[in-house]
Amino acid sequence: MIRDIEIDFDKSTFFDEINHKVLEYKSYEEYHKDNHTGDIFIDIVKLKKKYNYDLINLQGKIFISEKMGEEITKNNIIGLRIKKRLK
Repeated sequence: MIRDIEIDFDKSTFFDEINHKVLEYKSYEEYHKDNHTGDIFIDIVKLKKKYNYDLINLQGKIFISEKMGEEITKNNIIGLRIKKRLK
């Protein structure tokens, strides 16, 4: 699991779902102080270090790598079907 402190805040943007606006933060502390209601979510994420994953779950949202995004575009993929395994 990748934690919020791994986000490069200078290069990431956030979205305020209450006021419907894009926000930027300089640090985790600034973001955490402003997001006391839990209504601000990552919009575009850049991480401090490189991870060898094409999909990550951050704050309950799925983000894809640039490489995977390019492949999806190149192959004209317009949707994904996610199947859950029955236990």
